[in-house]
Amino acid sequence: MEARYEENFFEFRHPTRYRVLSPPDIDRKKPRPVLLALHGMGMDADKFQRILRHLESNEMLVVVPEGMYPFERRVEGSIEIGYAWYLYRGDQEEFHEQLERSERHLLALLDKVERDYSIDRKRSVVLGFSQGGYLAGFMGLRNRDRFGGLVIASARLKHEFLEDEIAAGNLPDTLFLHSEQDKATKWDQAKEGLDKLTEAGATTAHYLHEDGHRLPPDAVVRLSEWLGTSGFDQGLSEAAGVKEAWKALEKDDPEQALHLLGEALNDPTDIEARLVSGIAYLDLAQFQAARDVLDALGKEPIDADTEYLRRTYLGQSLYYLGLPDEAIDAFSPLEPGDPIERANLAWWKGLCFDHLGKSVRADDHFAQALKLDPENAPRPVSISIDAVEAIIEELSSTLPEPLQAVFEEVPVVVQDLPPRDVIRTSNGQMHPDTLGLYSGSSLIDQSVFNPAEFPPTIYIYRRNLERFAMSEDDLRDQVRVTLLHELGHHLGYDEDGLDELGLA
Repeated sequence: MEARYEENFFEFRHPTRYRVLSPPDIDRKKPRPVLLALHGMGMDADKFQRILRHLESNEMLVVVPEGMYPFERRVEGSIEIGYAWYLYRGDQEEFHEQLERSERHLLALLDKVERDYSIDRKRSVVLGFSQGGYLAGFMGLRNRDRFGGLVIASARLKHEFLEDEIAAGNLPDTLFLHSEQDKATKWDQAKEGLDKLTEAGATTAHYLHEDGHRLPPDAVVRLSEWLGTSGFDQGLSEAAGVKEAWKALEKDDPEQALHLLGEALNDPTDIEARLVSGIAYLDLAQFQAARDVLDALGKEPIDADTEYLRRTYLGQSLYYLGLPDEAIDAFSPLEPGDPIERANLAWWKGLCFDHLGKSVRADDHFAQALKLDPENAPRPVSISIDAVEAIIEELSSTLPEPLQAVFEEVPVVVQDLPPRDVIRTSNGQMHPDTLGLYSGSSLIDQSVFNPAEFPPTIYIYRRNLERFAMSEDDLRDQVRVTLLHELGHHLGYDEDGLDELGLA
């Protein structure tokens, strides 16, 4: 969002900082809606403003206050100051009182904003993320004279405190932004509040993203569109260009994302477009192109959230290019707060350490990922090279006779992982997670006039199979499928032919 902002302070028990983001050259006498944006616990106004950078509006004043309660957060040996809207200790009566106290504070803050600007209350919206979402729901239903809309992100409506307001009707238009992967607040808990509002006659909508307990770019884009289509920000056009490219990535359509970026890619100052293009190249397995874009972006002055995404996707690109040591360097400064993000980062680091020959350290990271995200993190199955060779020998005896004869001609070599130098020189064509590889000329290509330069060999990669398999039985199946796949290459089938045979 292009905006000018003022930095202000409002007295509570101590000065409370808040920001007002407004369209450039604003006419303060023209009535306009307010979006009151309440951050999550442990954040500050600066961080939440960065999260909302994808917000696109024409008229709205975006007021981003800071929580009244500062507290220390220790991160990797350092101390940071985060803020909260209330101090929850489990006592429901006290919780209600704290919500009321925070509500009074924020309403008084909005009174001050209204002394500086002309405000259209009917088109104003209160938005809250995580802890701020509980407070936003409380305020949105209790202050219909102040807010026409309500947005609850990664939180639930505390409907047991609001039974009278729900029963009375005249409810705000409400948008829920959530994730089914959210471990802090389950989607079924949030949906219960959504259903209660819908049953009571409220106009409701919801958007589910896949980023756990976060407010990711695609959710903020959806928020922009909802503000426009619901009439809170008149004249708002649907997010286009870079914003549409983000949505295309969410739909697994990186080619469309690059198409939508269009002329924006010719503008070296458009940081967002360059970031999206780097991610799109990564999704298209154009790993060198992704690395080039993301490397160059690191030389620009960018905000912390963009740098976080840049390093995340740069590290993945480097891994696929066979440069796990450089990938570790890209990942190392990252300190995600969400457990699912920490699990994902631990898994990527484990992959890198594995390809650096540090299998013990890799297994420690895989175990950390499983501990942080036990429902979604893979559970690697441990097996020795001798055990894999025994499975291969056993499986070979069950092959059809024609394949057994072919199998006897082609040695099978079990290795831990594909060689790093092969991955590097392939420029992304040799995948570091490859389960097996056929090396040599197929039977179709060989003849007495064109003998194979090197004897055909099938390679099976143990560590990759361990991570790919879901159980010991599944591991046996994967070894069999991988073996048959590579034998198919020896017989001259390409990937399409193997797919038709069910061996892809």
